[in-house]
Amino acid sequence: RPSPKEREVLRTYPNPVGDVLHVDGLQAPASYKLLNIVGSVMKEGVMSMGSNSISVKALPVGVYVIEVRGAVCEENCKGVILRRGSG
Repeated sequence: RPSPKEREVLRTYPNPVGDVLHVDGLQAPASYKLLNIVGSVMKEGVMSMGSNSISVKALPVGVYVIEVRGAVCEENCKGVILRRGSG
């Protein structure tokens, strides 16, 4: 199980996000899910080691939870993300 220090390595930005969410610090490939506030999966995929970009342009403005599994997260690591309109 990762220590709190290891979890700090995983970084998501910007927040609020416009069109692209950046995820840095993955030590190994990891899967992700973006869920809306009622728990529906809006987007999912696999990220590679290092830095990644996830396009959220097609998602409606709102609040989302990102769940990452793998890498430093043997169990789900979660974060709350606010999607704002672009422009």
